[in-house]
Amino acid sequence: MQYVDPSCEVRVINSILKYGCKAVAKIENIDTLEFDGYINNCTFKASMEILKQYPELDFLDLGSVLRVINKYDETIGLSELSRSYDALNYIPLPMLNDNVNHLIELKKKRDFSNAVKNLASMVAGDDINNNVSTMSYDDLVNKAAVTFQNLLRDSNARAEYEDAQSVLIDYFEHIKQGEVVKIYPTGFSLLDNQLNGGLRSGTLNIIGARPGVGKSAFSTNIILNMLRNDKTLPPIVNFSLEMPNFQVMERMISTITGASGKKIQTMKLEPHEYQDLLQGNQECFAHDNKSPRLFLCDKAGLRIENIQSICESINAKFGGIGAICVDYLQLLPVNLRGTTKASAIGELSKTLKAMAIKYQCPVITPVQLNRDIEKRGKGATPQISDIKDSGSIEQDADLVLMLTREQASGRCYIVKNRNGGIGDINLRFDGDAVRFTESGYSFS
Repeated sequence: MQYVDPSCEVRVINSILKYGCKAVAKIENIDTLEFDGYINNCTFKASMEILKQYPELDFLDLGSVLRVINKYDETIGLSELSRSYDALNYIPLPMLNDNVNHLIELKKKRDFSNAVKNLASMVAGDDINNNVSTMSYDDLVNKAAVTFQNLLRDSNARAEYEDAQSVLIDYFEHIKQGEVVKIYPTGFSLLDNQLNGGLRSGTLNIIGARPGVGKSAFSTNIILNMLRNDKTLPPIVNFSLEMPNFQVMERMISTITGASGKKIQTMKLEPHEYQDLLQGNQECFAHDNKSPRLFLCDKAGLRIENIQSICESINAKFGGIGAICVDYLQLLPVNLRGTTKASAIGELSKTLKAMAIKYQCPVITPVQLNRDIEKRGKGATPQISDIKDSGSIEQDADLVLMLTREQASGRCYIVKNRNGGIGDINLRFDGDAVRFTESGYSFS
């Protein structure tokens, strides 16, 4: 394995060329950034030299960059740079730092791999600079220890803290650019009002309910509303551990058309339902073959590692992720060796929270509530402690919504909200359409 990502390197360079000083301000560990590709490394170093001299530049042209490169390497020409870099193939500023950290991580792995290869070559007697036959065992061990200590020192060289004044300046600069946080309306206007606009990028959002209440339907409703509301949204990824993709799509068609599953299965839709389906396809699923709008995954035995791998692949290929939905959390397999179910589920929620931050998108995951709410009697208000195998879910989550329902009448309780108020919203549920609608709300 080479531990390189040429496409990511090019896109990071394009972002630096496009945004100049704004891009540099986004990158926390720029001093440790190094590219594998020679042209990329030359372009990056030349760009940094220009920005050091002119720190206010918010755009770099290839001609200026080339003049700096040619001071060290005259063999590189403008045509070569023009072929390498495309101004349209860049990384949006909010996601730039995560991609840079990805490249830094690959560099560390390359260094580790090379160190291991060099040690193996030395032990095999292939390294002419180190004659293993004349070295004692202790010398060999010390040589290996020094090698890995150097790797560890370089790995820990990056600062894990920031100056508060720099953070303050960056914060207001990001506000001016509209980049501090992206808001994703859920499509439920009363709920969005309570959430100060909707779900937020980088957040973990929990939807809790007892079986059969509609937590999967509610999360699906939100996904479809997000697709309708924003045609520029990167692909949304929906992982279903409970239903195959065909069943997920059938429920989505019901939500879009209002038709029952039976009518859809027999294709006996009314003319207006066909029209609604065509319109819904245009609004939610249709794309130009460059970037699909929604990915569905029903892989058997799906594990959190699979979810991470799939999201990483989609992010790299399409330049971002609009939202991630995992339906539902407690169905993900966990390793219980030496731990409890609650602790293992807690590790899953921490991983999903980390993914929300990494991809700067909302992560939505329904969770099942335990029977305690039923023991408290009909109409009892759900609590965070009602989450089954809760572990650290209540600490990791930015937003916790809980659903209750009796027939068509339901209620959504906002029991935790880091970015707004709490309260409850009355809902109506159409079972045929697998669709929730609002009917008013009250504050607590």
